[in-house]
Amino acid sequence: MTILVLGGTGRVGSSTISHLLASGQKVKAIVRNVDKLPKDANLTGIKQVGDFPVVSAADLVGVSGVVSCLGHAMSLSAMFDSYWVKESAVQVINTIEEMKPQTPIKFIQLNSAGVDNPHGHDERPFGDKPILAISSLFCPFIDSKTTGHYLATVNSKFVDWCAVRPCNFIEGEHKPYTVTEDIKVSVFSDATIQIGSIGHFISELATKDELWVKWKGKMPFLKDAKA
Repeated sequence: MTILVLGGTGRVGSSTISHLLASGQKVKAIVRNVDKLPKDANLTGIKQVGDFPVVSAADLVGVSGVVSCLGHAMSLSAMFDSYWVKESAVQVINTIEEMKPQTPIKFIQLNSAGVDNPHGHDERPFGDKPILAISSLFCPFIDSKTTGHYLATVNSKFVDWCAVRPCNFIEGEHKPYTVTEDIKVSVFSDATIQIGSIGHFISELATKDELWVKWKGKMPFLKDAKA
């Protein structure tokens, strides 16, 4: 089993790759700087060209799942970025559909707890709504929102998807966490999740069939068990 990771040198991407390698999986990673990847016989680095990684049919040979941990830098200039996370998701899914694989390829997108599931039953406190409405005018939030809502429209026999929505993530190793289908807490709550826990869940999604059957086509919400 080989998993292709986009954004593999970021915090969540690095954690995801570590968990995948620890479980014995083969990994390909398209990154800007392959020298930042760990040295491992099961890890193949592919040099990214352009603003976001463009995935070719050759990159997908032998791949059972694609994980996108792409995201924008948290800065004032990022507010005016283009929507390249969504552009990347569209490009990957279009490439998979053009390949017409015999078995659907998994596509797992790191998304945001600020994004509502258009087919779910998220319950936001009233105070969240005006802040989220203003945030949706700018990146990175609007890119996360349009990416999540795009995935919710994907209905293909060649690709299955899941958009992972962690709450406020903090540095730390994997520890117990909860996964729910709907969000019932404020996006401004003090709920947190360790980056290691996000990487663990994504790697499990990519490799465990039973877990994938449960969450494919959904937008699971993650937080620490004690949060």
